[in-house]
Amino acid sequence: MSNYEQRMQDTYAAAMGTGWTAYAGVLLLASGAFDVIAGVALLAKNSHLASGLFWGRPFWGVVFLIIGGVMLYAGLGLLTKIPGARAIGILVTIVAGFVGLLWAAGGAPANTTWVLVGIAVDLLILYALVARGEGAAPKA
Repeated sequence: MSNYEQRMQDTYAAAMGTGWTAYAGVLLLASGAFDVIAGVALLAKNSHLASGLFWGRPFWGVVFLIIGGVMLYAGLGLLTKIPGARAIGILVTIVAGFVGLLWAAGGAPANTTWVLVGIAVDLLILYALVARGEGAAPKA
């Protein structure tokens, strides 16, 4: 193998998964920001938002604030290649999907619509982190 071919393979190996990881990081930042906004809206006792399946608006507000904060951390960690950020991103995305379903089961159709949009975004994040994150190794 020539030096040129070796450099080409090294470049490909270094770049593989980088775009998908950045994509997942940006989606995590956006999803986390929306979850923080939803948490603040629920804590502000917004009458347009229904309560969740088991508990009232304040509980779900705190839950969405926590999930949004962790998503923001994971998104920033992915973009700066912090070790373990990918695992945190995968875990918090799965938890956010289930929390969204529990919240949407509480009532209003608007909840269901936006939760389904959020789950679609969560699936894109999971695809980017799990199926396309081959070369997303942290900095040595």
